[in-house]
This record gives sequence, structure tokens and C-alpha cells, in this order.
Amino acid sequence: MLAIQGAFVALVLATRIHEAAGRGRLALLAASAVTLGVSIWAMHFVGMLALHMPAPAHYLAGRTLFSFMVAILAVGGAIALVANRPFSSASFLLGALLMGVGIVGMHFIGMSALSAGFLLSYDPVYVIASTIIGISASGLGLHLAFRTGGSSRSPVIAAVLIGLAISGMHYTAMEGTTILCQPSAPAAAGLSPRLFALVVALVALAISLGFLLALNPARVEVEEAPTAPISAAFPWLASVPGPEPEPAPEPAPGPAEEPQAPPSRLVRALPAERQGRTVYVPVEQLRAVHANGHYTTLTDHEGEALCLLSISTVEAKLDPQRFLRVHRSHLVALDAVTAIERTGDGGLAWLIGAAHPVPVSRSRLAALRASLAARAEGQPS
Repeated sequence: MLAIQGAFVALVLATRIHEAAGRGRLALLAASAVTLGVSIWAMHFVGMLALHMPAPAHYLAGRTLFSFMVAILAVGGAIALVANRPFSSASFLLGALLMGVGIVGMHFIGMSALSAGFLLSYDPVYVIASTIIGISASGLGLHLAFRTGGSSRSPVIAAVLIGLAISGMHYTAMEGTTILCQPSAPAAAGLSPRLFALVVALVALAISLGFLLALNPARVEVEEAPTAPISAAFPWLASVPGPEPEPAPEPAPGPAEEPQAPPSRLVRALPAERQGRTVYVPVEQLRAVHANGHYTTLTDHEGEALCLLSISTVEAKLDPQRFLRVHRSHLVALDAVTAIERTGDGGLAWLIGAAHPVPVSRSRLAALRASLAARAEGQPS
């Protein structure tokens, strides 16, 4: 339970990294790494209470602290590789490997922190099996959290998988561990395991809940996020009567001037980087735009390309009759949408040739349906 709740809080924070800007991104990355690192660390020492030791056990403070730092650094590196940059199979695989190896490394370093009165030996078969469990379950969890369409169930399932990676790796490795006691060895000064595990568990819960409250996604600074009226957050306020606004004064009569149309800002292509080359993605081939912090990911028939423009800038350069902002981090081409799926917290839009759907926020779902219906009626049969 410690591992799963910590993984859930860490993933909820990590999936918001690409939407934040400036210090908000660093705060979310640090919070998710510390939350999951502490949960891995806490699960290990609480799990050790289930082991019947041949003699009273104590843990050396130095190695215990080192195991804690390994967990945080490995998890932080994995999240940074997967959540903080555009899609890349290499970075995803490296992130899964780093997280899995970090979990395994934290376990064996934590075991080496046992006082000098114990001799440990490991069965290589179980060491390999525990490593495979840690890496594979971590990879599945990261895949569900960062490479799916954003279903409301994804963070929960991903947290369960990562929790199983942590605890499953621990107990698999412990099955292949032999512990011998040396009664003649002097007892080293250390921490009582029961008191230590209790303190660690309480600290882990406090840290994860504290980060979840302090770094609520609504409080994280989102780059160029439009300010919604208060009635959007509290619909019941729209029906509350208020003071009648004073009529605006009529302009003084003057010579009639013909209204001038604003200059067009629409573009035919967007600059981007793809496989180390600078390309210009034609707007008519553009299918979707995904915000990644200060830049965006453009999707067309050839795949994805990195664009250095923000999603608000890209939106201003596209035809609003053809492109719709369906989420604060997603734009879609209306002619590329093939299906809409309703979910508990909004919807999913499936696009031509896309392996994963695009999330649609609840407030934009009706607008997307209306826009698609209008385009269908306007097209010749």
C-alpha cells in the first residue's frame, strides 16, 4: 500500500510536468521523484518487519541514507527522461531501465546496511528474477502513465504496476537471500527496525500527501493558460443575480470610417525539428499539436516533430475553422478525427493513423462534437 499510494501521487504530479512552465516544472519533477523515492525506501524497511531475523537487527545510518539517495536519483532521472521531453522510444526504454535498476539497487544497498552481526548471501537466479520484475513492471507503469491517451484509469493502473514492481522485486529478492547470524560479532550502533520502519512509513505518507496538496495542478503555473471566468469553475454562480451593468456611453458622432480587417496571421507551414533536420510541416498535413512546456509536438502522416513554438502561438497561426483546442495541451485537426469516445472525466478523440487517442476535456467535448457535425453538414454528399 505504501508503494502504490506513493507511485500514484508521484505519477499524478509527473504527468503535469509537460503542462507547467519555469519553476513549476522543476517543482513537479522534484516532488514526484522525492515522493516515489521515499515510497520505495519506506516499503523496503516496512517489508523487512515481515522477516523473522535470527537476532535483533539494526541498520547502519550511512548506507541507509545512501540507499535513499539512490532511489530518489534513479526515479527522478527516469521521470525526467519520460515526462519532460517529446516522445522517444530510446528515452522511454532508458527511463524504465533506470527506474527498475534504481529499485533493485536501493534494495541491495539497504540490505547491506544491516549491522555487522549478519552475513548475507544471494541466489543469482532470484537476483536476476527480481531485476526483471523491477524493470518490466516499471516500464509497463511508465507506459500507462505517459504513453496512453490519458484515461482516468491510467494513473491508478500504472501506480499498481509500479507498486508491484517495488514490492514484487523486494520479496522475490528476499526469497533468494540467506541471512546468517554471527553471535560473536560486536553489535554495531544503529536504528531499531520497528521504530525506524514506523517513522519512515509516517514520513512517506506525510511527504506524498503534502506534495499532492501543495502542488495541486490548478496551482502550478501553466504556460499561457487562458483565464477562465469564475462561472466555468462554479456554474451555479451564473444563475445568481447581480447588479445591472451601466450602459456604455455612446461614442461621439464623427466621420464614418470603414472597418479595417485585421491582418491575417495564418501560416501554410510550421517550422519543426525531425531526426536532426529542420523541416516545415504543411498545415494541411497537420493532424494534432501537443504542448510540451515551452515547445510543442506536431503530428502529421510522417510521425512527430518538435516545434519550438508554444501551443498558444501555434493556435494563433492556424485556421480556427479547421483546428480546435480540445484540451489545454492539445489541438486537433477536425478533418483528422475519426471517432470520439466518452470517458468519465471527458473524452478521447481518435485520429487518422494515430496509435493513441488525444484527450478531450469535459468542457470542450460538446464544442468538438458541434464542430464535427457542422463540417459534416457543410461537406458535399
